[in-house]
Formats: sequence, C-alpha cells, structure tokens
Amino acid sequence: MAHATRDIRNIAVVGHNASGKTTLIERLLYDSKTTNRFGRVAEGSSLLDAAPDEQERGSSIDMHVVHLTHQGTLVNLIDTPGAADFVGEPILALAAVEAALVVVDGKDGVKVNTRKLWAKCEELGLPRFIAITRLDAPQADFDARMKNIQQAFGDRCVPLFLPDEKGPEGTNVERVFEPKSDRARSANTKLVELAVESDEGLMMRYLDGAKLTAEEIRGAFMKAVLAGKLHPVIPTSAEKGLGTQALLDAFVKHFPSPLDRPARTRKGGKVVAEVAPDGPFAGLVFKTVVAEAGRLSYVRVFSGELTDGQHFRNLRDGKEEKGGHLFTIQGHDREKLEKAVAGDIIAIPKMEHLHRGDTVADLHHDSGSFEIPAAPVPLAGLAVHPKKSTDAPKLLESLHKLEEEDPTFRILKDQQTGQLLVEGITQLHLNVMLHRMKSRSKVEVESERRKVPYRETITKPARDRYRHKKQSGGSGEFAEVELEIEPTARDKGFEYEWGVVGMSVSRSFAPSIEKGILDVLAKGVIAGYPVVDVMARVTDGKEHPVDSKDRAFQKAGREAFKLCMKKAHPVLLEPIVKIEVHVPGDNVGDVTSDLAGGRRGHITNTEFVGDHAVISAIVPLAEIMEYDHQLRAMTAGEGSFHIEPSHYDIAPSSVQQHVIAEYEKHKVEDQDSPTGRAA
Repeated sequence: MAHATRDIRNIAVVGHNASGKTTLIERLLYDSKTTNRFGRVAEGSSLLDAAPDEQERGSSIDMHVVHLTHQGTLVNLIDTPGAADFVGEPILALAAVEAALVVVDGKDGVKVNTRKLWAKCEELGLPRFIAITRLDAPQADFDARMKNIQQAFGDRCVPLFLPDEKGPEGTNVERVFEPKSDRARSANTKLVELAVESDEGLMMRYLDGAKLTAEEIRGAFMKAVLAGKLHPVIPTSAEKGLGTQALLDAFVKHFPSPLDRPARTRKGGKVVAEVAPDGPFAGLVFKTVVAEAGRLSYVRVFSGELTDGQHFRNLRDGKEEKGGHLFTIQGHDREKLEKAVAGDIIAIPKMEHLHRGDTVADLHHDSGSFEIPAAPVPLAGLAVHPKKSTDAPKLLESLHKLEEEDPTFRILKDQQTGQLLVEGITQLHLNVMLHRMKSRSKVEVESERRKVPYRETITKPARDRYRHKKQSGGSGEFAEVELEIEPTARDKGFEYEWGVVGMSVSRSFAPSIEKGILDVLAKGVIAGYPVVDVMARVTDGKEHPVDSKDRAFQKAGREAFKLCMKKAHPVLLEPIVKIEVHVPGDNVGDVTSDLAGGRRGHITNTEFVGDHAVISAIVPLAEIMEYDHQLRAMTAGEGSFHIEPSHYDIAPSSVQQHVIAEYEKHKVEDQDSPTGRAA
C-alpha cells in the first residue's frame, strides 16, 4: 500500500534481555492483523527469532525489522537483542529510527543494560517511550515499576495509560488524556504540565487557567517528547493483550514521524544540514548481512525516493552504484517493492560494495554523510587457528564476513605475539559468532586465551662488548661492538647514539649495528616480548679491512645488546587498564573486594545512581582477561564493564618469574646463537 512520509513511524524496541520485547512485537503484529497467529519465542513460532542459533538460545542475537499498518499508518519496528553480549545491534538500530520504545519487565524492573541503552538514546537525542511488559506475571506491579523507572530515569517518565489493576489482575487500560478515574485525573495533571512546559506561551495560558484545546496539548506533548523532556509510559501484557491496542494507537497519535524529526548530516565532523524529506534521494546503510543466501544491505531512506534499479552514488568513495531490487522486510521474509520514500526501511540484495555506515545518495546530490553511533570497544579476545589446515584460506574470508555484520566483532593480527585474534564484547559473544561461522561457512577453529602484551625494559645502566668472528673458507666475517645502555623515561621508546671516539670502527656501520639492536627489541631478551624505553650508545668497536660487513655488525650489535640487557636488571612491564564496572547496588561489596583483593586492582571511585552503582578502578590487564564470565557469576548476569588502556608498570616479581619460566619452557633456540665474546 502506498504511504506518505508523514504516515510512517520508525521505532527501535530496546531493553534488557528477557524483558519481553520480541513477545510484545509478536502481539502487536497479531493485534494489527498483520499475522494470523500470536508467535511465541518459547514455542519456536516467533516470526522474528527464526534463526537456528536464536531458537536454540531462546532469545535474539540479531536485530529484526518488521512492519505493521494501523489506522493508515505504517509502523516499522526494529526488534533488538537485550543481552549486553550483542549490544552492537541495538546501537545500529538507533541510527535508523525517530524514537525508541524502551521495554521494562513488570516484575524485575530496570536492569543494567536498559540503563546503558537509555543513555545511548539520550546521547543521540532520541525520543524515548517506555512499555512496562509482562504485567500478567506473578509479583508484577505497575506502581512499583513506575517508582523504579522514575528513580532510574527521572520524574519526567509519566503514564500515558493506566492499568485498571496494578498487578496481574488487570484487564484494561485507561487513557490519561481522557481521564475517568481520580487516579487518571491526577496523572493527567502531571502529563499536561510536563507537556506545556515545552511551550512558554502555552504554559502562561495554562497557569492563568485558560482551557487548552486537545490539539494544543497534543502539539505541546510532541514538542516535549522530541526535546527529551517527557517520556510517556504504557502498561502492557502481551499474553493477555493488555495495553497493546493502546500502544498501537499511541504509535499513530503520539510517536514522531520522519517529518517531526529530520535527520542531520555531517561534513568534516560538523553538522551541516537537516535533511528535507522531499529533497533528492539520500539514505544510510545501517546494517549488512552476509549469509549463505547472499549479501543484504538494510537502508533507511532519509530523503527523496528510490525506485527499483535506480542508480545512486556511494559517498564513501564517490562511485556510482547500479541499483538493485528493493524489498520490504518482515522478519526473515521479504516482499518486492517498486519505490521507497523518505522514512522507509528497505533491503537491497547483492550490493557487494555497500558497507555498514555508507551514505548513498542521488547521483547529482552533494550532501553530507549520515552517521552510525559509535559501538562499544570489544573487551573479550581469543587467539584462533583453523582446526583443519585445509580451511586456512577460508578462515580470514569467513571472519571478515562476521566483522562486516557486527560492529563489535573484529579480527586483527597481534604484531607483538603473532596471534590471529578475534575480539568481541564478551566470551559468549565470541562463542556465538564462531559457532555461526561454523554453521555458515563450515570453517571450525580451535581457540586459546590470547597472550597478555607484556613488554621488557631495564632498570639500570650497563656496558658490554661482543666480537663476531666467522672464518670458514673464502670471505670471512668480523665485527666487534661495545655498547652501553641505560633506561629512559616511560613511553619514550628507543634511542640510539653514536659515541665512538676515534676511528676504531667506521661510522658507516652505525646503521648495521642499530638494525641488529632493533631485531632484539622486537623479539625480546628475557621473555620474548618487545623491549622498550632503552637508550643504546655505541662507545667502541673494531673492524677488519676485508671481513667487516653489514651482516657481521648486525650480529655483533644484536649480541652486544643482549649481553648488556642481562646485566641491566631487566624487568617485565605489564599493561594496566582503567575499568568501569556497572553493577546492581547489592553487588558493590563483592565486586570491589574482588577487584582490590584478588585482581591487584585499585578502586578510584564508586558512584551510586539509585539502585545501581558504577565502580571505577585501575587493574592489570592480565587479571581481567576472562572477567566478563566471572563478573556475571558475581552479579547474576547483571554486571557489565568497559576498559581502556591506562599505562604500563613493572609487574610483581612473582608474575615475572612465572612468565619468564613459561618462555624458557617453550622457546626455540635462536638459530644465530652467540659464537663467543670479546676477550
């Protein structure tokens, strides 16, 4: 059915894991007669969680787009996973919508990941509505949840509808804008006051006792919602159908359309313009799927129209793209579309050169680019290698496909350790992604814990010399180098000086000696880790008129440096990170004790926000390599954390001894072992 931009609503449904998001959407599809059955996740009949790994887990892993029509309005809903492990998906969804529906469980209330997603919406200036779900469950309590929500998000969260009973006995809801009970009249006063605050002229008339029209109140309501000064709350029970018709009505009457909240573009990091929906075509690729069935690009159209097969330009590289067929999306199903208008969310298959985050536009339209919100930094990591050597050529290709789909999954080669690493939000996230690769590409990997990126350095000056002499017929090799080394300031790196007085060794060999030293710096001396923050000075040496050459002085410089370093009291430096841990208030004692006691951490701050706490600390990276699993165990799955690099510091002697012993146990003898030292 043809529709105008003003009749479109784009809504991301976000919230904590198992809060009832998918079930609520299934009910909305059923109540709007979009589907002829009420799909249930637990029964495996959900239109949304249809992927095998989602059905196996019983919860969402990817975002899923569905649409329904109610009272002539097209409503696009993006269902998102609630587990913190898959947080990249809801963040991508927020780039394609005008509003978020934040789902809060009627029994369990606001949880940690709900707070984080709320904060991300707030950061993006995205209007937020709240659906309290599962009010049919035992111990569900609407009033208790309202109090919990206002503690977490402020008293601008107010009911738009009220249930006739606060618990599971409820059967109907009352519209606060049309109050019949004293309870609803009280809520109406609060709702209208918050709405008219957004319009100074209207506020003055209201305070003077003037009777405002329904249209004036509705306009003020929308203005307040768009400004983030009002967050309406709707009570629901998907199982009983409580409040779901009211929510459908609210989509039409109270949620913003693309005309109410025009998108903005950027050039050079600056906002340059609001996008006119009736302007030339422009859209954002906000999601890419690279599955067995082929590549699929999800595009939000922000302005103009796009027709089937229409050519457009990719602003990332300026290249013209030959357009493909257009489809609407209904979970895992697609339906052919001849034309998309501003506000539509569509899928275009087989666009090999489109990537997540690309802005696509009319061939002659010079606009700025749309942006996707930054995803969290991956915290968990594994070193991987193919289980079968024959799969090695396919491994990188298969991993890159996963990386294209998920902004929080990435692959890299650790230049220090040589390991191929995969990084993700948590260990569970990585396990799911690697299992998905096995299912799709038939590539299986073996994994191991990634190595801690220690570094080596020295703590005192030292001096030594080394003579390299090789004579085995024909041209020989000779070089002698005397070095002195000393520690430099932390993070200053490597410094190299020529301090030879006289002509005992030609300065032309200085680069050769430095090259030999740099080889040692990269490979390490005591434990196989890079050497940092050292100054090396060549003070003396000898050369031979025939046998001295570049290769000989590289070897002499390398071995002289090793001898010096072993005399300079070498130590291991360990990486220290800043960590911010989000936990329920009841878990603060256990988490701080664990960080400060068992993990050698130093607590720098603890901040309480309602029943939630944020703990800040500095801690050695080695102590939190598997922290996501352990934090979940301490907090019943509610804890989450974020880290960022801080600095390097000398590791305790016990840690150094263990790391060096492991290195000695596994190292392979250097092929160029010392042949002797100078007399």
